[in-house]
Amino acid sequence: MLHERSAEEIIDSQLDIRTLLKFAKSQTVKAQSNPKSVIYLHILYDQTRHSINIYVGQALAIKKRITQRSNCLAAARLNRKGRKWTKETKSKHIKFWKSPGVADFWLIINEFNRAAYKSNGGDEDKHRKTATDCSRLLSFAELYAMHLFRTLTTAILRAYLPRNTNISPYPWAGLNV
Repeated sequence: MLHERSAEEIIDSQLDIRTLLKFAKSQTVKAQSNPKSVIYLHILYDQTRHSINIYVGQALAIKKRITQRSNCLAAARLNRKGRKWTKETKSKHIKFWKSPGVADFWLIINEFNRAAYKSNGGDEDKHRKTATDCSRLLSFAELYAMHLFRTLTTAILRAYLPRNTNISPYPWAGLNV
């Protein structure tokens, strides 16, 4: 089935505009119904300019994150000269997303069962430690995905990837900084 295809299959299919259109609706619906902590790709594309941009992120609750990002987009679109821009509304991610003609979808690339990181009982220290462990795991997985999908700046990729690594092997631009 189309909606059960993985991130690897989408990437292997060369990620052209036609392929994106096949996955857009089904993958976002799937993401919004996922109750787990996730690492996600926010794929933004402009059919008229044939450009694809990808943002890697993490979320304890993806539905809430999609809503937060959509609210940032709405705020950025409404922002008029003289109004204060927030860090989120002036990010590279939001700037590209608010461009005319840009469509998007959300793709989960890794899931984590939050229940495995919740402590049982009232031990406050144990609860804090397990929450910290979950947060660190998500951060590590997100950073790994940023390197894997090459969504960081060229300077950062050159600094952290092996010397002979192809910095731009994909037909998209990264939006993480």
